Amino acid sequence: MWWPERGALPVLDYDEHGRGVQRFNERLGPRPHNELNSALSGRRGMDAANAWDRVLSTLLTVAAIAIVGILVHREFFQRANGQPSRQPEYVANWREAIPASRLVHGDPNARVMIVEFTDFECPICKRFQTLLNRVDSIYPSGVSHSFVHFPLSIHAHALGAARAAECANNVGRFASAVNLIFSNQESVAKGQWSFFPSGLGLADDPQFGRCLADTVTPPFVRQGLDVGVKMKVAGTPTVLLNGWRYPGMPSDTEFVRAVGDLLAGRKPYREFPAKAINAAQQ
Repeated sequence: MWWPERGALPVLDYDEHGRGVQRFNERLGPRPHNELNSALSGRRGMDAANAWDRVLSTLLTVAAIAIVGILVHREFFQRANGQPSRQPEYVANWREAIPASRLVHGDPNARVMIVEFTDFECPICKRFQTLLNRVDSIYPSGVSHSFVHFPLSIHAHALGAARAAECANNVGRFASAVNLIFSNQESVAKGQWSFFPSGLGLADDPQFGRCLADTVTPPFVRQGLDVGVKMKVAGTPTVLLNGWRYPGMPSDTEFVRAVGDLLAGRKPYREFPAKAINAAQQ
């Protein structure tokens, strides 16, 4: 390690620190590059660089959080008709959605009826489909769920997916198509449909192939969109449970409990109308 020679230290001017260091250095003569001042300068440079790295990392983290927030807001609250998001509520005219829906599971006159406005490219809708499959396994009878097409304009291939599901409905395979499309949602988002005919066992069906190639929006898809707008559906998934509207996807625990309450003849929520406990009697 380098040390200054005797008698050099008193030359340092503490009142004018910068000039004092200069005179000190001149008396001592040239010093190796790795000595005290160089080491201190290097340390200060490293500290400054580390500080900038921390600032940059913080800014990037804030930006990432903001971007995720925007995407989540778009996914959950994309407006269909310019209306603000809604709180859970009972919709008196909810049965108007049934003629525009496809029955996916259960008895159309079931005690508990779940009607969902959905979009095949919506990731939350995919999660809700998983929840519906769980409800089916927990409550094998007394519950039905129906599907209303509501493809959002923010999803490039959602309308095409709705058309494909209607092609499957023409051959009696709508329920299978719903699960198949959601299971291959990443491919759908890329416009890749090779999985679909083979997944339904219709790869060699020329009529099915011609239906998939047709770009005309089926009237039934248009009907679902029109009913959704009329009922002020604000995004997907919008779920109706015996007419009780959730503005988004309810939690698994809450929804399974609510279905169980209705099957047992109980109101799942304080504000839930007594007349809606049994959908078959409405």
